[in-house]
Amino acid sequence: MRSFLLTFLLLLTLPFYGQNLRKAKRLVKELSSEKYYGRGYVNKGDSLAADYLGQYMDKMGLNKYDGIRFQDYSVSVNTWPTTISLRIDDKQLELGEDYLIETSSFPVQGSFPIVKLNKSTMKSGRKLSKVLNSDLSNSFMLVDTTGINNPELHLFAQNLLTSGVLKNKGTVISSKRKVRSGGASFVSDNFNIHVNRGIVNPKADSIHIDAQSVFVEDYKTRNVIGFIQGQVDTCIVFCAHYDHLGMMGDIMFPGANDNASGVAMVLDMASHYLKQKDNYYSKLFILFSGEEIGLKGSKHYVDNPVYPMDKTLMAINFDMVGNGDGGTYIFNAKAYKGVWDRFDQINKEKDYLKILYGGGMTCSSDHCPFHLKGKEGLFFYTEIGDDQKLYYHQPKDKENTINYSAYKGIFRLVRDYVQGLRD
Repeated sequence: MRSFLLTFLLLLTLPFYGQNLRKAKRLVKELSSEKYYGRGYVNKGDSLAADYLGQYMDKMGLNKYDGIRFQDYSVSVNTWPTTISLRIDDKQLELGEDYLIETSSFPVQGSFPIVKLNKSTMKSGRKLSKVLNSDLSNSFMLVDTTGINNPELHLFAQNLLTSGVLKNKGTVISSKRKVRSGGASFVSDNFNIHVNRGIVNPKADSIHIDAQSVFVEDYKTRNVIGFIQGQVDTCIVFCAHYDHLGMMGDIMFPGANDNASGVAMVLDMASHYLKQKDNYYSKLFILFSGEEIGLKGSKHYVDNPVYPMDKTLMAINFDMVGNGDGGTYIFNAKAYKGVWDRFDQINKEKDYLKILYGGGMTCSSDHCPFHLKGKEGLFFYTEIGDDQKLYYHQPKDKENTINYSAYKGIFRLVRDYVQGLRD
């Protein structure tokens, strides 16, 4: 009878959790839709997303903290709001598919000659000397390191491009891996185009480009905050960044896995704790903007906390948790005594995740500012499987590329870990 009752109770909980996963999928689909312009800084995509998430918290009954739902602050950001065109010789290239522009680049318009920096040039003192002594101020450098197996030559080429010695107008870099983008809060001295290898003829002579960036020095953005009061004031922060790369010309970066999936997890955790009648720790649920341009939102928060930092126990950050066939990482778990051992023990006992790794210290996401303030900062991240494609910082990071294979396991692992903190 006891066994039957336990089985019956377990079955009752399964539809409840499945309903949360369905909500998570709907939320990821919503946030990665065109109406939010990639949740970046063109067409106020981040603000549209923040408004939606604030309303989402209101509807689910998640409290503000001390009347605060939004934490406003300002950032500098380099944006690409207008149509971009690139032609090399007579070949028109497709933005997002063939190439992407480094977002910190300055605006460029016009036609320019191409100078090659390749294996042949690098291994010939005469050819290299000719390049170094040329006036490249109105030329683009075409860089292709195919066939260069000498690490020192690779490093030399990299230093040439980043040192400013060449003083070229811009650089076209032929990349072996699929090109990716990134955010920028500044304008650099370089104009770099990353092109998929095989797209550009290595003998190309000219480039024709129209790419207009707009630098916004005082862009208004905001963090979104929810709160649950516990039996004690000691607080656990659940966080994720909701911003993404937005628009580059006519191309949108949906950011489904990065990081609508993390936002869904945070709000899923909030929904769970709203239903608990015995929350021991207080809990903050923070959705940060500005992560893609240098962790701006989380840095602003820890410098201007709405909740006292001396009462903040730890921060658990979710960034790209939509997959997991290749394993789940808990970065920083090994940076604190006993933390990784406890997660590992729970997972071995409950078998929530098939592959779980404990990681060391990294500052690549929004847990880091908490760590630097002396608080435990954990970072959950998932890897794709061998038969899947990674669309990190690419226009193909869409909802239909996520399989949620580790989502339930991460949720349950974190839930059990937090419960164990008071035991």
